[in-house]
Parts: sequence; structure tokens; C-alpha cells
Amino acid sequence: MPQQEQYTPEKAIEEASRMKQKIKSGEAKTYGEAEKLVESEQVLSVLDIKKNTEDLRIKVEAAKAQREKDVEEKLTDRETLIAEAKTNDELLRATQETLEYFTSMRELGELKDPSDITKLEELETLLVSLEKQRLEIDKKIGLIEDSPKIVEKLYGAAKKEDVEKTITKESEKTREQLDPRIDQLGQSIKSLAEMEYYLWERKEKQEKEISATWKKITDSFTRAKNTLSEKSQFGYVLDEILRQVRTPEEIQQQISEVRKKLGMLFRGKEKAAADFILGRTQEFEEYNRALSEFSSIDKQLTAAKAEETGLVEQYKTIILSSWDAQSKINELTGNSHANDLPLSFSFRLEHIMEKLADIAHWEGDKKVGKFDGWYQANRDSKNRALFDVHENVVKKADGIFLVHHNPGKTKEKE
Repeated sequence: MPQQEQYTPEKAIEEASRMKQKIKSGEAKTYGEAEKLVESEQVLSVLDIKKNTEDLRIKVEAAKAQREKDVEEKLTDRETLIAEAKTNDELLRATQETLEYFTSMRELGELKDPSDITKLEELETLLVSLEKQRLEIDKKIGLIEDSPKIVEKLYGAAKKEDVEKTITKESEKTREQLDPRIDQLGQSIKSLAEMEYYLWERKEKQEKEISATWKKITDSFTRAKNTLSEKSQFGYVLDEILRQVRTPEEIQQQISEVRKKLGMLFRGKEKAAADFILGRTQEFEEYNRALSEFSSIDKQLTAAKAEETGLVEQYKTIILSSWDAQSKINELTGNSHANDLPLSFSFRLEHIMEKLADIAHWEGDKKVGKFDGWYQANRDSKNRALFDVHENVVKKADGIFLVHHNPGKTKEKE
């Protein structure tokens, strides 16, 4: 609510005096009528003040807008004058060169024709005129630039231009440093993905090889059990050995110990069954080689995962380096949330991955690539490996958060 005006003794005396004047002048017959007239005048005066205030505000705004318009017009005039000065300078140089040439020819006695002498004098007059025009242009530019408002505008424009140049320089410097590193990271991801794809292919084949060689061993056990009599318990012993142990050495050791317990006499079928299994050295060697190869592949996959950790650190370093430059740019622009550089390097790596996976993309004005997106591209196992490694690198680096949040600002909050 608006604050009510304080009613003072002085104001009461003033109102009483005005009411007497109303009665004396005949405007009011009673004090009641005079009081109403005085109150009415007070209300009107407040409304008038408000109206006058609004009128003044509109006039001030209009004057401000006009000043801005005048400044812009003067700046336009200045640009026009600068262009005229440039044209004048070109004409001045050309006239001076021509005049110097023909003056020298006259001094050498090569210019004697009266019409040529007249042209030479015209050139001299033109030169004086151009020099005078140049002085007038400079004077007009000077008068415009003497205005404080123009100086302020020119300073602001120069500062803005300087900021833009600094931003461009910082961005170009950062891209020059980090573009090759993000490109190399893309190639490293490709190489690691190819290695992992190759290792997983070998692992799958080796798993099949282990199953195949193990089947040969279990087939040997089955053939050995088939030679036993129905009453023999030795088949159960062989089954128990297969159930408990997996390495060829353990199997052979267990069979040998069981064979010794059979003694020298009797139980010929059991002994023959044991000797038959122990004689399958080739199957045991094949199985042993298959296990050894499988173990080697597993170790290589573990090493590949360790290499993936190195790529994660490379990605983080690149994005953090881009944030160093972005922070400098943000200080100049005043936009503390901008993340153009980190985002551009993240997109650059994504585009490299898409290109390597033969996903449709633009090269100049030509669209190339046979897959519409990763959904189609991932049907190819090699592309799936590429996608997985890239995704793991970005995810383990906390890439989405890192690209969108300035680590410097995060530390300040902490």
C-alpha cells in the first residue's frame, strides 16, 4: 500500500486558511463545502504529479533513445568518412606519382607541347584539391571522435574486437594442440578394439578346442569302461576321477595310483582299462595345449583391459586440457557455463568412431558410409568391439559429466 502523507499542524493551518479563502471568494457557503473543495484539489494535485512524472519518464527515455540513434548515425558517418579517406588516399598516391613523372619529363625537356603543360598544371590543381579534401575528411572524423559518447562506443567496440581475437586465438591454439591427440586416441581405440576382437575370436575357438579335446578324453574313459564286466565297480572309480579333476596331469596321476592298487594278479580288465587310458598320451597333450593356449589368451585380454585404462587417462587429460582454455574464454565472455571446446573434442572422437565403423557421414558435400547408425553397424562384430571400447573409455572417464561440468568450478564449490 502507498504510504500516507503525514498530517502536521502546519498542514492543518494551511488547509484552514484555504477553506476560509473558498468561503470568502464565494466558492463555498459552508466549511463542509470548503473542506470538500480543498480535498478535491489535493487529489487532483497528486494525480497531476503522477502524470507529470510519467510524462517526464517518457521524455527521458525518448531523449536517451535519440542520443543512441545520434551516436549510431555518427558512427555510420565516421565509417563512411573512413571509406572516403581510403579512396582519397588512393587517388592522391596515383596523382602524386603521375605528377612526379611528368614534372621530371618537363625538366628533362621532353614535355614541350602547350597542351601537355596545361594538363600538368591541372594535375597540380587536382593534387592540391585532393590534399584539401583529405584534411577536411580528417577534421570531420576528428569532430566525431571528440564526442565522449563516440569515444565510449569506439572503446567498447575495440574491446569487443580484442576479446573476439583473443578467443579465436585461444581456440585455434587449443585445437592445434589437442586435435592431433584426439585423432591419435581414436586410432588407439581402433587398434585396441581390433586386438580385443581378435582375442575374443581366438578365445571362442579355443573354448571349442578344449571341449573337443576333453571329449576325446571322456570317450577314452567310456571305451575303457565298456570293456569291464557288469559287476565291476571300477567304472564308478573312473567316473569319480573325471568328476573331481580337470587337468591332464591330475587325471594321469589319479589313474596311475588306482592302477597300482590293483596289484599284479587278477582284475585284468580293470588293469587293461587303466592302461588304455594312460596310453592316450596324445589326447592328454592336445587337451593340455588347448588349456595352455586358453590361459595365454586370457592373459592377453587382461593386458588389453589394462591398456584400455591408459586410454581412459588420455581422454580425461585431453578434456581437462580443453577446459583450461575454455575457462580463459569464459572469463572473457562472462559466460561461466560455456563448454564449446570440451564438447567439440568429445564430438570429434565420436565422429572418428562413426567414420571407422562406416556409419553414414558427410565428407565435404558427399554423404558416405553404408550404415545408418550404431544399431546397424553393431551387427558387425568388429564394429561392436569398436563401440564397446569407445563407450568404456568415455564411461570410465566419467566423460558425460566431465564434458558438461567445469572441473575448476566444481573445485571452487567444494
